[in-house]
Amino acid sequence: MRRNSPEIQKKTHGRTNIKMEDNHMAEDNLPTIKQKAGPTILDSFDKLAGPKENQRIEGAIVLLRHLLQRDSDETHHKELQYALTRLVRGMGTSRADARSGFFTALTTFLSMNSENEVGRILELINSNLHTVERNSKSEQTDVWTGQILVCGALIHSKILLTATLEKQQQVIELLLTAGQKRSYLPFASYSFLIDLIEQLEEKDFKTIVWPILEKELSKPWNEQTLDTFHVLLVISKRYPSIIRRTSLKQYLHSKEIIDKNSITSISALLMEIPMLVCLRNPVYKLFCERLTSTEHVSNFWDLIDQYLAKPTRNKMLVAIEIATFIILNIKDATVIPSLITPNFLQNVLKTVEINRKKPKDEVVVKFRKLLELLVLAMKRDDIQSGTRIALLEKLLLYPGDLLIEKKTSTKVVQMLTTNLNSEGVKKLSEIYKDITAACKPKEKSDFPVAWINKERIYAAQMMTRLIDHSAINAEHEWKLEQLKFLFQLGLCQTPTVGMELAASLKESFYRALDLKLAKLNDLRSILSSLVHYIDSKVFSKKKLELRTPLTEAATNVWKEMMAMIKKLENNPEIEQAVPIFHTMELHMGLQLFSEPEMGINSIQELHSCFERIERKTKKKSEEEPEWVEVVVDLMLSLLSRSSHLLRSLVGCVFPHICPMLTASSIHQILDILDPKNNTNPLSLKKDDDSSSDESSEDEDTVENGDVEEEEDQDEESIETGEEENSDSDSENYSDEEEDEDDTVNDKLRMAVQQALGNAMAETDDEDIDVDQINEEEGHQLDSALANAFKLLRESRRNKKKKQGKNAQALTHFRVRVVDLLEIYLDSNPSMALTLNILLPLVALLEFSIKDQHQKPLQHRVRSCLKRLSNVKKFSSIDDVTSDLLADILRALIDKGSRSAPVYHEMGDKLTESCTFLVRCSQQISAKDDQIQNIYTEILRTFFKKRDCVLPPMLFKSVLNLQWIGNWQLAPLLVEFAFDNEIRPFRRNQALELLDIFYHNNRLIQTDRSHAKIRKVMETNISHKSVELLEELGQNKNTEATHRVKQKFVYLLFTLLHTIKHQHQSSFCDWEAVGTTMGIYRSKSSLAKDAKRAYNRLANQLGVEVNTIQNQKKEEKIESCEHAESNGHNVETGSTDDDKSSEDSKERDKQTKKLNKKKQKNKSKQKDIQQLKKVTRELRMKAMSDGFSSVDFSAVPVHYINDVDMEITADGESSRNCEVLAINMLQNSTDLQSGKRVSPKKRSASESQNIPFKTSKKKK
Repeated sequence: MRRNSPEIQKKTHGRTNIKMEDNHMAEDNLPTIKQKAGPTILDSFDKLAGPKENQRIEGAIVLLRHLLQRDSDETHHKELQYALTRLVRGMGTSRADARSGFFTALTTFLSMNSENEVGRILELINSNLHTVERNSKSEQTDVWTGQILVCGALIHSKILLTATLEKQQQVIELLLTAGQKRSYLPFASYSFLIDLIEQLEEKDFKTIVWPILEKELSKPWNEQTLDTFHVLLVISKRYPSIIRRTSLKQYLHSKEIIDKNSITSISALLMEIPMLVCLRNPVYKLFCERLTSTEHVSNFWDLIDQYLAKPTRNKMLVAIEIATFIILNIKDATVIPSLITPNFLQNVLKTVEINRKKPKDEVVVKFRKLLELLVLAMKRDDIQSGTRIALLEKLLLYPGDLLIEKKTSTKVVQMLTTNLNSEGVKKLSEIYKDITAACKPKEKSDFPVAWINKERIYAAQMMTRLIDHSAINAEHEWKLEQLKFLFQLGLCQTPTVGMELAASLKESFYRALDLKLAKLNDLRSILSSLVHYIDSKVFSKKKLELRTPLTEAATNVWKEMMAMIKKLENNPEIEQAVPIFHTMELHMGLQLFSEPEMGINSIQELHSCFERIERKTKKKSEEEPEWVEVVVDLMLSLLSRSSHLLRSLVGCVFPHICPMLTASSIHQILDILDPKNNTNPLSLKKDDDSSSDESSEDEDTVENGDVEEEEDQDEESIETGEEENSDSDSENYSDEEEDEDDTVNDKLRMAVQQALGNAMAETDDEDIDVDQINEEEGHQLDSALANAFKLLRESRRNKKKKQGKNAQALTHFRVRVVDLLEIYLDSNPSMALTLNILLPLVALLEFSIKDQHQKPLQHRVRSCLKRLSNVKKFSSIDDVTSDLLADILRALIDKGSRSAPVYHEMGDKLTESCTFLVRCSQQISAKDDQIQNIYTEILRTFFKKRDCVLPPMLFKSVLNLQWIGNWQLAPLLVEFAFDNEIRPFRRNQALELLDIFYHNNRLIQTDRSHAKIRKVMETNISHKSVELLEELGQNKNTEATHRVKQKFVYLLFTLLHTIKHQHQSSFCDWEAVGTTMGIYRSKSSLAKDAKRAYNRLANQLGVEVNTIQNQKKEEKIESCEHAESNGHNVETGSTDDDKSSEDSKERDKQTKKLNKKKQKNKSKQKDIQQLKKVTRELRMKAMSDGFSSVDFSAVPVHYINDVDMEITADGESSRNCEVLAINMLQNSTDLQSGKRVSPKKRSASESQNIPFKTSKKKK
């Protein structure tokens, strides 16, 4: 049977028969509805059955608004009964959207109209919602569903509470009876019943509900359902005495719903669900809330785990859901580890591992959510460390899995570890140590097995992470023990460790050496104890045997290293050098077991450097020690290696060597950063890098279950935004590097010039005659031009080309070297060395801007330049002269071969660097004026040369300084601001710079020696401002006023305001300025910004603000007085021949015309609205012709805007209605038949005020 929305099937002169096709009851049993309904109700029911929620809400609002009108006539009563019948019948539809709309409307209607009796609703249910023999199963289900929904509407609207006891019980019986017809209907019926229970007090509940409900609930546990159990939980919580006093306890065998006797039956009830949709029943959440307040959580969960001995997907989902609700509501956190039971965790882990690549799998999603809740629960402050350790043991050992993080793609163990205290970290470390050393076998349900290498490597790496745990920062002895343990397993002969495992444990040992300690002395202490332990066990007592014995050369170097360590530990004479050499000796000694060649060379260099220090100390030489250069070279060599440990070593040692750095050692660092250096600094170390040990690799994850290693912060910032390089990119860096001095356009221009040859010398007026070129020359020209334009295409290809591996390695190396410069700049550097760093960094910035692959380097160089420009304190200012500063300043400002876009992109850093040089000149107290002269020169260039690319911020930042050179720049700015030959936007910038200068109170107030310069400046400013404002006020088109815009006036007023406000004792002629301002304002209209600036300055000077408005008011008053004296309307304005009065008169005329036009348009709009209403009513009357027997008189016409409009302005619509109707019907007929109304007919209709329809609209 078709299921369409209600529609009017047939229209006759006598009646309208309405047929409902949404329900599936036999038509013989349905009463014929002969109610009369207006279009509002009919349209609303269509919307109630719509598929969209907002459409259904709109339909319900319109219907209820119409039905709740308090009309007492018979028509409204019939509409009300019709709508109520339709709403009840609509509950039986098979469409869920329609049921939702009808239920919402009926519930709201009953709650707002409490006069409806429950008996009337029951009668409608009996007459409209009942089954017959001919109904199919689905149709019968729709009827029973409709009965449940109508009863639910009575409960939700609370109208049932006002009914008699008989009617109330009749509704409850109907609700329960309909719910028992299908297996999936009790959920809805009991849900409504629970809502009713929540509304009743205990006394009413005993009287109304319990006599009927007790029969349904008095069943043993094996006959209970999820719905009846839900009702039991609600009743026992709301009315506990009823459960205890009634005969229900003889079926439940207990006074309480949840006790040790009932949890067995309850677990069976919750786990054995017929379908997965039952999991959405709120009984699970309510039961877990009640269970967590008892002491039966562990016993109940053991019963749940027994059901998972033979798991199914539904059982696992139910178990995860119950565990989730328990963790959310648990009060005793010590119970949480007991939820990790063997059957539950192992079966769920197996399912999650299988579906790991299916992130939307329901078991995977729910279990990951459960793990997140475990982490959140363990963060509570009241949880003891033992509880956390017990949970970790359950997850990592039996019944869990050591690789649970890999199998679930989570970090649950790492997040649980972060909350441990020192005691918990030590206990967890012992677990990892037992696994790594294979001291205990791996437990399983049937028999123990041995730990595999993959698991032992993972345990070692997790133990390595624990060494840097924040809770044990002060536990140096404990950290030393972990290092000794890893050394024994990774580098010494151990029977339980094979070759493959030993290599991974060796890597873990060197990772563990990268200790994150706040003080260098703590690191030295731990490493020194470790080295002495190794020397004692391996070389002296020989209790430990190395897996790979050292060579004879390495052994000799080890002995020399031990002698040097003892000397350093007992040598207090060289306090500054001891921490550096001691730390590096210890690290390089440990590197002998990994990279013997590198360790031998490094230790020998350190020994030679220390010997130089000793010789110089004995001679008491005052020269800089040359050993610094050797140590810096060694650090650069270590930094170039792909080893996180060695980079950390350089990072912790280099700050201690910064105070001893020399110019040559700084240049060693800067040579690495020189982009013009064609040799690759890493090319000499290529072979060394290929033979580096396993600990040098910085990987996110390691195969075979390795955990994620913490990356170096530098590497993280380096790798941001970069793509992986393909294996095919194997070219050398020297072959890939291009000459970036010339831009692509410059290269193209030169190539085209060479291709054209002598043709380029021709002017634009002297074209080349192609006929004079022979065929051979033409081919040569084509070939040359083709080769020239290939440059552009190749440049585009290079932009898309990935960076080579060698080039990328060099970029990363340079980034790390820039980090060394930042460390030096933070260590109170020397001014001379800082200046030596400046220009190379600027050149490196230019290089990184031109190459798109150098983005990481560009960001780091910008950061370093910012830090350099912010340095304010220096350890020494020796060897710094004004000549040096001037040379650097010229080099910075000089555009040179830089293209304009590159120069603009470098503008901010060039500004910071130049400002830094000015501050340096102040500190060295330079007597000559070289810096001032340079700034004066570039200021003139900035304003007078069109090709100048200097940024304005270059001068703004300097004018903010308390620098004496500003007194030399400020007079020039005054000159440029009022110079007619300067371009307008530059003049505006001059005023802005002057405003910044006058905001520099520290310079102007404290420096009294330049009062004469200030007097000349302010005199010139006031004098030239007065002249300019006078010419502007007189509207003279002179050279001075020709290119003056509103912005210049705004900036001028702002400058004058600043001078007046900041410095009261100024030398400006404020009286003259105020007078000319008033004159200018009376003749000109200002923009918003200029007007605001004028008002601020006028208030300061006491000048009238609204000059033009006041003038208009006076003229208007005079015109009004003149009109009153003459007794009739006179045009505004005076009779004299003054030009301004005539202009004012003309403006008033235009204003009057505009006002009249607006009033006329407003009147037309009102007439149009009136005619539209007439059109609507006449159209309705015309369409109702022939349907006079159908009575719609009771249906009011409601428009969308609900605005009551009059039909005509004079109120004579009733008298003219018949005349208008004739013409209206004729026009409407013509339009509906497709005819067009001629312009003449249209004008005739308009002249008679007859509205007509201009287009045919579809209803």
